[in-house]
Amino acid sequence: MSTQITTYEQYLINQLKNAVMYKQPLNIHVKTLQNMLKASVSVEKNKVVIDNNSIIQTIISIVDVLFVQQRIHDQEQNKLIDEANQSNLTATNQLQQIERQIVGIFNRAEFQPDVQQNMTLQLLQFEELICQQQNDLKQLQLENQSYKNEVTSAQNQIQQLVAEQEQLQSNISQISQENYHLKNNQSKLQNEHQAFSKQLEQYSYAYKELQILKAEHDQVLEAKQYALQEIGLVQCELEHSQYELLQIKESLNISESNNEIFQEQLQKQKYAQNLLTEQLTSSNAKYEELQKKSSESLNICDRLQQFLTNNQYSDINLSQNLQLFESNYNKHQQTVINLQSELQTAQADLIQKRNQLEQFKAKNDLQNKQTDDTRKKMQKLYDAQIKQHKKDMQVFEQILGRGEVIETPE
Repeated sequence: MSTQITTYEQYLINQLKNAVMYKQPLNIHVKTLQNMLKASVSVEKNKVVIDNNSIIQTIISIVDVLFVQQRIHDQEQNKLIDEANQSNLTATNQLQQIERQIVGIFNRAEFQPDVQQNMTLQLLQFEELICQQQNDLKQLQLENQSYKNEVTSAQNQIQQLVAEQEQLQSNISQISQENYHLKNNQSKLQNEHQAFSKQLEQYSYAYKELQILKAEHDQVLEAKQYALQEIGLVQCELEHSQYELLQIKESLNISESNNEIFQEQLQKQKYAQNLLTEQLTSSNAKYEELQKKSSESLNICDRLQQFLTNNQYSDINLSQNLQLFESNYNKHQQTVINLQSELQTAQADLIQKRNQLEQFKAKNDLQNKQTDDTRKKMQKLYDAQIKQHKKDMQVFEQILGRGEVIETPE
């Protein structure tokens, strides 16, 4: 977010101030102000990025311009009221002076009835004119008071708009903090997910090794079964040899003539018995080795099974954390959508308030023009009356100086 107002925005603000100072229309700058407000809000990767300082500076600049306009108008209105009061005071003083002069004239000279009547009518007309001027002044004061009331109402609306903007700024700050926490949680969950992925790779590798060990264990079991079968066959052959040896012994008891044959067969049987004994010893050694490998395989299987069982809980916790993160992220997205809606509503209210202020300015300009025209008319009428009174005084002086009666023009 930017921390200072841009050169282009400063240029627009100066243009607004100049427009107010030189009484230029503000309509040409409304679209530019709308663009400034729209430029303060953007959407990047489904995230609302709000230029808080730009919005605040823009609102402050608009309010500053309106306050400058109000101060200028108040100064003009106060100046007009002071001029009207001064004119009224001057007219009252001149009227009192003329009345004193007329009283002096009446005290110093005697007039004919028609001249006195004419002067009396002129005095009455002048008094009526003064009353009319006083009524006009009161009307101007009432209009000025009405204008001040409207200005106060506009100020209240501006203050309400500023308060709404502050509330919006507070909401934006709160959402920014929540977004910051969500980003931190997202980073933590990503780290946990990466760690879980690494563990999952280790589990996969261990599972593959377990499959290999199971295959080897199956082979060991098959070899063990085959060795048992061989041992059984050897035992059967040994029993058969013993049976044959018994038969030979019996045959020795029956016939000693076959001693040589018996000895040869006995040697063969001993050799075969030794050979079978060696085979049995080798088979037992192989069986013990296979039994040892089978025990080791079973131990490894048990450890892997325990390892997988222990890590099921971490998988469940990670799944729950991911679901919680998705839920918080969806809530955050809904909050951002609500904030966008509130921002659009605030912008619409701002545009409506600005249109009302423009209408009020147009009405104020019209009132200023009417006030200026009325002041010019009153000044012109006042100058004409002063001129006429000067002529009347000259006539009075001529009457007093010559002792004649001169009819004044109607």
